[in-house]
Amino acid sequence: MMEKLISASAGNASSENNADWWAGYALTPDKVPYLMSNVAEWAVAEDGKGKVMEGSQLTGGMMVLRLKFGCIVADDKAAKEKNYRLVHEFVEEFNNRFEMTACRDLFGFELGAPEASQRFANEPELGKRCAGFVREASEILEDIIERENE
Repeated sequence: MMEKLISASAGNASSENNADWWAGYALTPDKVPYLMSNVAEWAVAEDGKGKVMEGSQLTGGMMVLRLKFGCIVADDKAAKEKNYRLVHEFVEEFNNRFEMTACRDLFGFELGAPEASQRFANEPELGKRCAGFVREASEILEDIIERENE
């Protein structure tokens, strides 16, 4: 599947605001195991262990933070800790604004359920709410990146 996505986006990879742009290099299928092995590092549970977060509005932001500020070398503890701190801040700020992070909680139903697409088609306000969550997550992310780039 990854090869299919890479192939489909190959024509614009160098000029678009995409994962290649944020990483600063071309992401290839051989890099997938590295990224997948580190997905649990995008968020840290209270016990200090990595945990995978749910909510697509947050997942994209976590990926951006990982690509922008994450460690390149596996044993770079300082970069790893910075990534943990920034992702935790990102998720915590979103949670402060909405008191929850999971899409199923934000909407009150599972977005992966077969009837979810029909609900979005029949209830336009759901799409507006979703766009609002994404906008808020983007603003939080932008604030973090701007501050860290100073």
